[in-house]
Amino acid sequence: MKKQISWILIIILTLILVIGFGLYVLKHFSTTDKKEVTATFYPYYLMLKELGVNGSVVIDPYANPHTYTPKVSDYAKLENAKYVIVDGYIDSELIKNVAKEKILDPTPYRHGWFRLDTIFVLEQMLKERGINANIPKELEELNQEYKSKFDNITAVTLHKGLEDALAYYGIKVIRALVAHDEDVLSINDINYLKNTNACLIIATSPAQVDMLKKYGMDDKVVYIHLMGRKYEENESYLEIMKKNLKAIENASKRCNRRNR
Repeated sequence: MKKQISWILIIILTLILVIGFGLYVLKHFSTTDKKEVTATFYPYYLMLKELGVNGSVVIDPYANPHTYTPKVSDYAKLENAKYVIVDGYIDSELIKNVAKEKILDPTPYRHGWFRLDTIFVLEQMLKERGINANIPKELEELNQEYKSKFDNITAVTLHKGLEDALAYYGIKVIRALVAHDEDVLSINDINYLKNTNACLIIATSPAQVDMLKKYGMDDKVVYIHLMGRKYEENESYLEIMKKNLKAIENASKRCNRRNR
């Protein structure tokens, strides 16, 4: 009889330990899931990686975010995330059911992720919510080097909504053309660009660059990578922004030489 009682006690204690361990594991993984940070748009996902945050992204980097149709699985990702980093200009449909307290919008500007100060705001937002995030020193140095660097440089952009982003670097946008189908320029656009007094023509796709070169505008053209579509593989936010700003710097030097 005593043996039976002992065995029963051992079984009960074992069950208690198993259940207790199971609850601990469940709680641990549940907390981990809740700490997940999801970016709707690829540039913000690259920012998360730059900050050392293990996040995820909803919109496929190969997709055009302006015409993207959310899938059921996209809404599930947003539901499971504790925080969602958004680009308000693009994300209105995608985030319509996301609770306001989950949304982190680090910039009031359209395409604000092109401004280097946005990542500093995002870092602060994450830290305030208990998420460890740190900006690499090289990114801080890049911001110091290029903020307001291109004062008095004028530009035409081929992508609407870049005015505020470019103004951060001192560039004055005198006109923003919306290219038809985003890549193909109309004859009216070409004629305007041929006669513009702007120092720079800022293109946002390889197709635009090829067309401008075809019409002999090589000297003014700057190609900047918007990160909405992944033209370059396996490059960080820092690497892409260094390329973008260096391209603007080189073109502005050509502009200054023309104006002497």
